[in-house]
Amino acid sequence: MDTIASLHKREYQEDPLIIVSAPGQVNLMGEKNEFADALVMGMALDKRLSMSLSLSSENSLYLFSSTLGERKRVNLSTLKYKREDRWANYFKGIIVAFQQMGAEPAGVNVTIGGDLPAGIGLGSSSAMQVAFAYALNELFDCGFSLIQLADIARLADYQFLKDDSGIASPLISCLGEEDQILLIDTKDLTSEKTAYALEDYSLIITDSHVPFHLDKDDIIDFRREYSGASDIVRRNKLGTSVRDLTGRNIAQSVEILSEDSRRYCLHLVEENQRVLDMKEALSRGDGEQISRLFIRSHESMRDLLEITCPELDWLVKRVQELSPLSGSRMFGPGFGGCTISLIHDKNIPKYEEILDEYERIFGFKAHYFVCRPSAGVRKE
Repeated sequence: MDTIASLHKREYQEDPLIIVSAPGQVNLMGEKNEFADALVMGMALDKRLSMSLSLSSENSLYLFSSTLGERKRVNLSTLKYKREDRWANYFKGIIVAFQQMGAEPAGVNVTIGGDLPAGIGLGSSSAMQVAFAYALNELFDCGFSLIQLADIARLADYQFLKDDSGIASPLISCLGEEDQILLIDTKDLTSEKTAYALEDYSLIITDSHVPFHLDKDDIIDFRREYSGASDIVRRNKLGTSVRDLTGRNIAQSVEILSEDSRRYCLHLVEENQRVLDMKEALSRGDGEQISRLFIRSHESMRDLLEITCPELDWLVKRVQELSPLSGSRMFGPGFGGCTISLIHDKNIPKYEEILDEYERIFGFKAHYFVCRPSAGVRKE
């Protein structure tokens, strides 16, 4: 198999000056919490996006995706979002964010590869932005910290792509460590690591192959809903923000909050506690408790947020039937996509049988892979 360096040399007739890689990421717990500046627990995946760069003689970005077999050219003097440029817009957004931070990177030739699947909610776009930002930072000696690079990726999303995806994904891609789970307080960007040391259990990501079928009626602006609820909370002296509420506070505010806001706030309060409970369960190596937390989180997304789908609900329910207890939950935007499961190693063959049954019932051929916490962005 060709290396990223050999692909780069074949494409540009020169060796790369730098090769970097950045991991995908997945939330273990804290789904939709970031929109209320609450707690998120996630990990960098051992599936990575690789990127090589060399200097361009022109004031342009030359981009070659070996996985897509596509090439793009971007003029640095006319950095505008263009729908038809698709994935190249992520690179343009990073350049603009660098400029806003006072740096002026020059033209580069870029080759993209790696084994990180795209388009299924594993943070492939964040990994691409983080890898590019890290490479530019090294190549042009900009002096930005890892947290600043994560913020540059968030800035590129928010200001250039008009996509308020938050900072948790790029931050995990920047700060991840081998066999460490990252707990992030998205309010002040503080983080702490918890060792991943579970025996006899494996973390498994399953792509259901149910395509995301979001339309305008499905998309929930959680940030707006939580912000509106926070205003009500402060006016009625129920706390300082939604994350500080209790279930009892929410029950007492039934006449203040809309039904949707009440359900979203209840999910947030309970999910925030599940993040803390997950930290304790990880520290004890308690696979059964982690499984229970996965199950409760999925039930909350199903019943309170209503963002799951029948196929994912079926997969999650079947995992719960395994013994010793295993747990599973949906992650990502919802209405399709992937699950993350904690499954006892002896049950992995049974899980494969479940996936065969899933295909017979629903017509989608799911595939899975076992994952472990990986290192963050790095120079190769």
